[in-house]
Amino acid sequence: MIKGSVALDRPNAPGASYAVQSSTNLATDPFSTTIESGIPSQEEGNRIVIELPGADAAFYRIIAE
Repeated sequence: MIKGSVALDRPNAPGASYAVQSSTNLATDPFSTTIESGIPSQEEGNRIVIELPGADAAFYRIIAE
Protein backbone atom coordinates (compact mmCIF):
# COMPACT_ATOMS: atom_id res chain seq x y z
CA MET A 1 0.00 0.00 0.00
CA ILE A 2 1.15 3.53 -0.73
CA LYS A 3 2.04 5.87 2.14
CA GLY A 4 -0.75 8.43 2.63
CA SER A 5 -3.47 6.07 1.42
CA VAL A 6 -6.08 3.75 2.89
CA ALA A 7 -7.30 0.37 1.63
CA LEU A 8 -10.99 -0.52 1.82
CA ASP A 9 -12.33 -4.01 1.18
CA ARG A 10 -15.76 -4.24 -0.40
CA PRO A 11 -18.27 -7.05 -0.73
CA ASN A 12 -18.52 -9.05 -3.92
CA ALA A 13 -21.93 -9.30 -5.56
CA PRO A 14 -22.01 -10.26 -9.25
CA GLY A 15 -23.20 -7.36 -11.41
CA ALA A 16 -23.13 -4.82 -8.56
CA SER A 17 -21.32 -1.50 -8.55
CA TYR A 18 -20.11 0.51 -5.59
CA ALA A 19 -19.23 4.05 -4.53
CA VAL A 20 -16.78 5.33 -1.92
CA GLN A 21 -17.98 8.24 0.19
CA SER A 22 -16.18 10.31 2.80
CA SER A 23 -16.90 12.77 5.58
CA THR A 24 -14.73 14.82 7.90
CA ASN A 25 -17.58 15.40 10.37
CA LEU A 26 -20.36 12.83 10.73
CA ALA A 27 -22.53 15.16 12.84
CA THR A 28 -22.70 18.06 10.39
CA ASP A 29 -21.69 16.54 7.05
CA PRO A 30 -22.51 12.81 6.95
CA PHE A 31 -20.88 11.27 3.87
CA SER A 32 -21.76 14.08 1.48
CA THR A 33 -18.59 13.66 -0.61
CA THR A 34 -18.41 10.89 -3.20
CA ILE A 35 -14.78 10.08 -3.93
CA GLU A 36 -15.42 7.52 -6.65
CA SER A 37 -18.51 5.84 -8.09
CA GLY A 38 -19.31 3.15 -10.62
CA ILE A 39 -16.74 0.75 -9.19
CA PRO A 40 -17.64 -2.68 -10.60
CA SER A 41 -17.64 -5.84 -8.53
CA GLN A 42 -14.85 -8.26 -9.39
CA GLU A 43 -14.32 -11.92 -8.73
CA GLU A 44 -10.93 -11.20 -7.16
CA GLY A 45 -9.26 -8.09 -5.84
CA ASN A 46 -12.18 -6.35 -4.16
CA ARG A 47 -9.87 -3.85 -2.46
CA ILE A 48 -10.05 -0.14 -3.21
CA VAL A 49 -7.01 2.01 -2.40
CA ILE A 50 -7.62 5.76 -2.11
CA GLU A 51 -5.33 8.66 -1.31
CA LEU A 52 -5.96 10.33 2.02
CA PRO A 53 -6.97 13.98 1.90
CA GLY A 54 -5.09 16.65 3.83
CA ALA A 55 -7.72 16.60 6.60
CA ASP A 56 -6.66 15.61 10.11
CA ALA A 57 -9.33 12.90 10.23
CA ALA A 58 -11.90 11.43 7.89
CA PHE A 59 -14.51 8.68 7.77
CA TYR A 60 -15.06 6.44 4.74
CA ARG A 61 -17.72 4.00 3.62
CA ILE A 62 -18.50 1.84 0.62
CA ILE A 63 -22.10 1.72 -0.59
CA ALA A 64 -23.83 -0.29 -3.30
CA GLU A 65 -25.21 1.82 -6.14
